[in-house]
Amino acid sequence: MSKPKGVGRYERIDITGERYGRLVAIEYVGRNEKNNSISLWKYKCDCGNEVVLPMSAVRSGNTKSCGCYKRDKSIKHNMTGTKLYRVWKGMRDRCNKENSCNYFRYGARGIRVCEEWQGDNGFQNFYDWSMENGYKNGLWIDRIDNNGNYEPSNCKWSTPKEQGNNRRVTVYYTIDGVSKTASQWSEISGVRPSVIRSRIYRGWDVKKAVFQKVGRYKRKNETTHNSNRE
Repeated sequence: MSKPKGVGRYERIDITGERYGRLVAIEYVGRNEKNNSISLWKYKCDCGNEVVLPMSAVRSGNTKSCGCYKRDKSIKHNMTGTKLYRVWKGMRDRCNKENSCNYFRYGARGIRVCEEWQGDNGFQNFYDWSMENGYKNGLWIDRIDNNGNYEPSNCKWSTPKEQGNNRRVTVYYTIDGVSKTASQWSEISGVRPSVIRSRIYRGWDVKKAVFQKVGRYKRKNETTHNSNRE
């Protein structure tokens, strides 16, 4: 009578469903043809791949993934000096580290980075999302809802001007029922945003502060000053 599979000289250990790093054991495959002491199992990796590996290599911790872990580490290492990596790191620091200078604006307010962009594969996921959603040099990560978390559904890539318009401290100025930021009014009137804000701070009427040309204002002041001297 033949012996049941796995019974005899080498007893089989059942590891079905157990996790080792990024790998979860799915099913026993058999023994290695060249070395009958090596037990082979099929594993499902967190990245979605399935792979057959020696149980001893996985249980010892020498093998933690289908190979994607090393690839991810390589990508992360090769990009540590790039702007995109700095954006990802800065995003996590201000949400997770209490000693970050901007923690009080983010982490202290309950703003978090989603699990997809955290952990060992966090940067790779963030990188893939960025490439699929219009990232290019000159753009910065921006949250659509400033009270929401950093997550794919609440983030986009914006120019510095667009990002500034979306900040929760942005001030809007209303003219004839239309509200815009100083930068947005500047695009219409040609008057610099800093001039608009300075005028309003000094008590100017908003419409005049936005549309009064700087040159004309200077000439008016100069004329008044000269007439007073005469």
